[in-house]
Amino acid sequence: PSSLRRRAAALKGFYRFAYGEGQIERDIAAHVQLPKPQRLLPETLTVDETERLLEAAGGDDPAEPDHARRLRSRALLELLYAAGLRVTEALGLDREDLSTEGGFVRVIGKGDKERLVPVGDVALDHLDLWIRGPRPEFLARSHVDPIRGGPLFVGDRGGRLARQQAWSAVKAAARRAGLADRVRPHTLRHSLATH
Repeated sequence: PSSLRRRAAALKGFYRFAYGEGQIERDIAAHVQLPKPQRLLPETLTVDETERLLEAAGGDDPAEPDHARRLRSRALLELLYAAGLRVTEALGLDREDLSTEGGFVRVIGKGDKERLVPVGDVALDHLDLWIRGPRPEFLARSHVDPIRGGPLFVGDRGGRLARQQAWSAVKAAARRAGLADRVRPHTLRHSLATH
């Protein structure tokens, strides 16, 4: 359907051009109807699959290998799901944007629009473990005084966590949960909306 629509649009444009240049006497393009574009529903996970994905991120057991990064991944995934954030919005958060007492996060979204988004207790618990646990160690690696409390999600070198690192964290958790082909960071946003 998308290929047919693209071809029909090209023909319609050609005939409009030819009519405008006086090469044909009738505007044939006005009578050509383009096929309606198909709207595909976004991929979502079931509640059970979402729980499997979040648990697969890890971070619960301090003895697990690479505990600090796994805890960061878990906190990120929990926030993406609990607040329905876009990955860019989550990575753009500073520590001061999160109110653990109030249970909300201040997000700057598309079009620089600010909104306050509630965050559930489970996500807040994992965020708190990340903030009180390994985050300060990661933050100290940058050797720069943090502004607004520094980035909420800190990369390995002490700067803001990169989009690619967030993508890798989501994909690694999806692989461990057996959902590798079905999960992208935006999947959690769609799943929250569906649930």
